Amino acid sequence: MVESILERTLYAVTSTPQPPRTKPMRVLCVGISRSATESLREALIQLGYRPYHGWELFEPGHAGDFRIMSNLVRRKYRDGPHDGNVKFTADDFDKLYASYDAISDVPGYVIAREVIMAYPEAKVIMNRRRDLDAWHKSMYAVFGAAEDSWLLWIGSWFVAELYWTLQLCTGEINKFFFRGSFRYNGKWVNEEHTAMVKGLVPEERLLEWDAKDGWEPLCKFLDKQVPDTKFPHGNMGTAFMNRLHEVQKDQYRRALKNMGITAIALALVGFGMYRLVWPRVPSLSAFRTAFAILRGR
Repeated sequence: MVESILERTLYAVTSTPQPPRTKPMRVLCVGISRSATESLREALIQLGYRPYHGWELFEPGHAGDFRIMSNLVRRKYRDGPHDGNVKFTADDFDKLYASYDAISDVPGYVIAREVIMAYPEAKVIMNRRRDLDAWHKSMYAVFGAAEDSWLLWIGSWFVAELYWTLQLCTGEINKFFFRGSFRYNGKWVNEEHTAMVKGLVPEERLLEWDAKDGWEPLCKFLDKQVPDTKFPHGNMGTAFMNRLHEVQKDQYRRALKNMGITAIALALVGFGMYRLVWPRVPSLSAFRTAFAILRGR
């Protein structure tokens, strides 16, 4: 109840409404973050698609996407009907995806089963890194940083975007998708996720793909001509963190400003209460006199 009120008031965020869909969803990349999701996004753009990727969250007019994503994930894992029959349609996802014909990264992989079923004509790419240890290390450097960041936790009290970043990373993805701990559960959840997708999608509609595979299998699967350029490689290691810090700079500046305003407001309220209440508090000498009278009795 309190969470809902705060999210509608203090942490309210909005997005530019999506127009009605004019072209079908064609490609669903449902691999977990740090599985070449950004590289796939850039590759799909070169092949003529318009993919939705997690970076849209930080673009003007997309702040409300955080709340849409969180609500979708909560509906699947927490807020669905009590009989467990949680149902989604393409209209539910088109609140995010209506202007796009491909997806990569969040929130697609978190609710992959529902997205795949909502767009039955779309081709599915199960992008993953074959080296599970390398993937886990890379993912933890990013996801674990958000999970353990005291700066993000403090900032989330004062800026709506940081609040929703924390909610999405720790309140939804970590709690529900990674069963409470990415650090301990990430690897087996990754394998379980891959097995689920392979069991759900017919072979002719599915491509298992690693970034090292490059253009050829991807273009063959999508019936596209192989570009004469190198396959893109985006968000490698520290480059990803540097980009993330850059887009969040303004959010942390606003958090610092709001913290200062809050501190001043609390100080003024405290001073006002002091001036109002203190004159009415009996002096120490009055307490001594009363105590002496009582002892005398």
